[in-house]
Amino acid sequence: MEPSWAWAAMAVIGLSGGCGRLGFEGDAERDAAPADVDAAAPLARCDPRLTPTTLAMYTFDRGDGTDATGAHDGSWEPGAASVAGPCGAALATTGTGHVAVADDPAWQLAAGTVDLELTVAAGAMLRGLITRDASGELGDGHFSIVLSEENILVVRLQRGGTNYLRCGDLPLVAGATHHVAVAFGAPNLTLWVDGVEQLQRLDYHFITDEFSCQAAIDLGIDDAGTAPGNHNQWVLGGANFDQVDGGAGATNPLDGSVVDHVRIRRGWHPPGAFE
Repeated sequence: MEPSWAWAAMAVIGLSGGCGRLGFEGDAERDAAPADVDAAAPLARCDPRLTPTTLAMYTFDRGDGTDATGAHDGSWEPGAASVAGPCGAALATTGTGHVAVADDPAWQLAAGTVDLELTVAAGAMLRGLITRDASGELGDGHFSIVLSEENILVVRLQRGGTNYLRCGDLPLVAGATHHVAVAFGAPNLTLWVDGVEQLQRLDYHFITDEFSCQAAIDLGIDDAGTAPGNHNQWVLGGANFDQVDGGAGATNPLDGSVVDHVRIRRGWHPPGAFE
């Protein structure tokens, strides 16, 4: 099979609130992490709280790529727009629009969790929600969460030339808002929608049977395993799976769907768990 998982080919062919801000940090008007958080409190929808495992949190409240932790601000690329969303302001993208978050040692995660709020538009193309990926690579750890033209969520991790996929059980309904959470690393790659683990329909295939949803893997998005590992930027609201390794740019915008409260955490966390 192809060393990369050929998302670019799929993109051409097709695949059949108002939350308050936490505060400001001087003139930067940046969301500030609270000094302490009750770790036993469940993680609610549109919850803006930060904890020690939160590496980045993008609420889009300022209409830009500000990271509420202050550590990993993203660049707001042409085609990105601030629109009304499930938690207040949200991210919409067209063309090559996206928010780009630079590569950083913090992203070398043997285990991690990504979650976001997604308001779904009618499917028209393969849409990137959040990716840290590249084209034509044999390295481990390339990662994407996308929405197919049928509005089925698909998550991918790459080990060498093999793609490990997890898929939503049912198409998401246009106009609805869903909480999407993905945990990777040990014990396994897992996808939840609205707190419900997806049972991985095995009848859903991409281009060939090689791209069917299949058994999970405990792979992270770090350098462990096959070189060169993953040293790509995060793309929010688009996809970088057809860019050269380490390159910039994005394709596959949200195209009417919107994302909000994108959170990246260290460690494997089920939905509702803060730490």
